[in-house]
Amino acid sequence: MAGLAGSITPAKSGRIRFDVVANGRNNTAGSGCLIQIRYGTGTAPSNGAALAGVAPSGAAPQWISVTGAAIGPMPTVSVATGLALQTAYWFDLTQRAITSGTCTLSNVDLWASEF
Repeated sequence: MAGLAGSITPAKSGRIRFDVVANGRNNTAGSGCLIQIRYGTGTAPSNGAALAGVAPSGAAPQWISVTGAAIGPMPTVSVATGLALQTAYWFDLTQRAITSGTCTLSNVDLWASEF
């Protein structure tokens, strides 16, 4: 987990749209990065924590870089439905290398809105 600790509390519909724009790079030629939005209740995960939370519908991992060059910004949008009203949810990103190396994110914008 990236440890970004975004937070939102649904008040009307329980439908949340998560948006992320980030640059990514991998330090190994021929590899790249995958990112995925995750959300949950309770304490938000810290940077480097094990995979936590749930991926919203349509939150397939997004490829954002290859061969060590920084690529971006790469937008990712996902929607979660049926969330409990008046319950605080954290949201964060997972990040991992596609095949090998280290995935690094930069210039990350992460936000959520109820609709």
